[in-house]
Amino acid sequence: MRRFALARLRKPPPIALESLRRKFDTQLVLLPTEYLRQFCRLTFEDAFKDAIATRPRIDLWYEKFKRAQRLQRVVSRAIRHDHSAWKWLLNRAYGRTGKLRAELMQSVCVDPTSPRQRRLITSLGRSRPPVWTPELTALVTSGISRKGKAISQSAVETPPKIVERDDPDRVRLLGGLPLRLRANIHKRWHREQASKVMPPIQVAVQDGLTPRSDPASLHRSGVRAIGMQDSGIMEELESISGNLYTPPTLTRRQRCSGYVDAPLQDKEGCLGTLPPNTPLSRRFLRRRFQQLLHEIPILTYAVPQAPSNPSLGSDVHKSGRYIVSSSLCSRSNTRETIQKPARLGEADASSVAWLEHCESQKRQTTQKITSNSRKANDKHVNQGSGKSKIQ
Repeated sequence: MRRFALARLRKPPPIALESLRRKFDTQLVLLPTEYLRQFCRLTFEDAFKDAIATRPRIDLWYEKFKRAQRLQRVVSRAIRHDHSAWKWLLNRAYGRTGKLRAELMQSVCVDPTSPRQRRLITSLGRSRPPVWTPELTALVTSGISRKGKAISQSAVETPPKIVERDDPDRVRLLGGLPLRLRANIHKRWHREQASKVMPPIQVAVQDGLTPRSDPASLHRSGVRAIGMQDSGIMEELESISGNLYTPPTLTRRQRCSGYVDAPLQDKEGCLGTLPPNTPLSRRFLRRRFQQLLHEIPILTYAVPQAPSNPSLGSDVHKSGRYIVSSSLCSRSNTRETIQKPARLGEADASSVAWLEHCESQKRQTTQKITSNSRKANDKHVNQGSGKSKIQ
């Protein structure tokens, strides 16, 4: 049926692409960030040029035109506060799916400075097991940056299928595992685990209290840049998302009456910063970007610290390691992540005073209970000793 419809359309309408482009340009300026606008513009231009180049072939032109039309419809639905459209758009724009994800994973999985593995078959160069970079090892062994359960460090070095196959009883029954099959198992295990990882956008270096992601800090620590390093995208996402634990905003009646309360004020951009001339509401955008940050892990390289006592020798020096964490501005679709005590917001002076008062009351109550129990025990002992004397 579809081929019959394409056969009847002998020549593509020349005004279709131009009309679609004008409609797309009108809607593109309403997106909140410059990066989103550039990504959508480049993606649309690629489909638009492909559609123009394939005009002599109606079947190819129709496929390219539908691809450009799909992006225009997604942007149109996103402007109208459609959740699924925003999820589709953000996942492709920030490398959660699609071609950009493959490019981000390529920078994580491939390290030109890493030494190559030894050949399992001496005469076959393709029998080398894949190299597990330190960044990829930290991502697959953390439950924050992957889908499903994290694997252990021993499973990274040796796949579970090889461990199961090298069991002495199975070796006695089936014989040893062929080297070619062993090499294939290593490659499949590496490819399978890398496909379950959510790639980070950048890497940071923690040489103190505050992590830094500038090129000078990375070069000083000997850490290579990955992904979209030093592009400011992560900072832009966190500025729009704002602090996850923020007080409720003022109502319209409170704003009109000039009501001001310190906990309800938007201080230091805790409620997020939005670009001007956008039809999208602040709350809607914050939720969408907070859910996106939940799928973007933060990869931090902890610099090894010098020993506090140099007389202990060089064994005290520890090598640096990569730590995977999630952003403080991220929000999960479930309530489990939000209810963790470690994710609570910063307490102000009144909250700290209230907590200290509760702790003092708790200590006084504990001391009173302890003293009463001691008095009761002493009274019971005295009564028991008096009865023994009477007998």
